[in-house]
Amino acid sequence: MEDPIKDVIESIKKQHAVIEALQKDWLKSSFLNNIGDIFENHPFEVSRRWLIDKSNQTGMRGQAEALLAVLDCMETVEYIRRKPAVGRLIIKTLNSLKDEIKTGSTPVSSRSKSDFNKLGQHFNKHLKK
Repeated sequence: MEDPIKDVIESIKKQHAVIEALQKDWLKSSFLNNIGDIFENHPFEVSRRWLIDKSNQTGMRGQAEALLAVLDCMETVEYIRRKPAVGRLIIKTLNSLKDEIKTGSTPVSSRSKSDFNKLGQHFNKHLKK
């Protein structure tokens, strides 16, 4: 059975805007938390409008463009469409991909594995609801 979350994360890691934002440390935790919360309550269209508005503000363009690319990747995943909390977690944990993006490798450190295990446990918890 394919893991749609793994596939979407792999797709996100290939997005130029995301790579650039992670390499340049543009993604701020508060920004990720804000858009994650908006996404959980109003997935896709409202989130996209909020990001477009933010992209017009000084210093926000890189973050907003990266998150618009993330939304594009997630939008095709039915599981995320049904359970926006999963999308929220992906958004809020984007900075955990920073080391992978900078080195071009897959997660090998115990911290990366731990982060993804926690993410998987949370997804499974929500599946039971």
